[in-house]
Amino acid sequence: MNLLSLLLKGMTTASSISALSKKTGISAKTIKKFLPLVLPILLKAMTSNASSSSGAQSLLGALTQHTNKKPLEDQISNADEKDGAAIIGHILGGNAAAVTNELSSETGISSNEVNLLMSLIAPAMLSSLSAANTTAQQAQAAQSGKKPGKKPGAAKPGADAEVLTLGGQQSGGGFMDFLQMFGAAQEPEVQESTSSSASLLQTLLGGKDDVQQNSNGSALLNLLLKSAK
Repeated sequence: MNLLSLLLKGMTTASSISALSKKTGISAKTIKKFLPLVLPILLKAMTSNASSSSGAQSLLGALTQHTNKKPLEDQISNADEKDGAAIIGHILGGNAAAVTNELSSETGISSNEVNLLMSLIAPAMLSSLSAANTTAQQAQAAQSGKKPGKKPGAAKPGADAEVLTLGGQQSGGGFMDFLQMFGAAQEPEVQESTSSSASLLQTLLGGKDDVQQNSNGSALLNLLLKSAK
């Protein structure tokens, strides 16, 4: 199971979908269609941004400000829309309008509703990435026998390297399990649900043969790990 799978698992629970529906007035059915489309696009865009040293450091700095450990549905219910909009603007940059328009066309909801949904999930997505990055650094440190570094987003020495927490959800496993979790291909149900988003990635963000790796979070975590050393 990779980062995309974990995000989808947390954000498509009945409680998370209900929280989004209550805040937006958009049907649960439409939100269930929207999330598997938008999450890989955002992960791919963050991977592209983090490919430069300055971009990776900027993202690591942002992760230190998004460390919410509450369940994802609670984070969504209490999301700061302005903060979320700023996050999305930074992630998508010049592609924001194109992504919004294509997602609107694909899901049948308005551009304003697309932007609202993205703004509501963005803070929770960053807090989940922050937790994953912390666990990645802990696992790497455990393998090398060294303490994690103290750069932005770095794990605190002595923390449990065998537990990944994403918004209150835990996934156990040692270092090899962790590598498999974030390096493995997407699970079949995720592949099927994100087939349309793969096309959007290729069209909007230049994804080619590396679309899956760059949209499931594994490449992003690798870039953050290298930058945090």
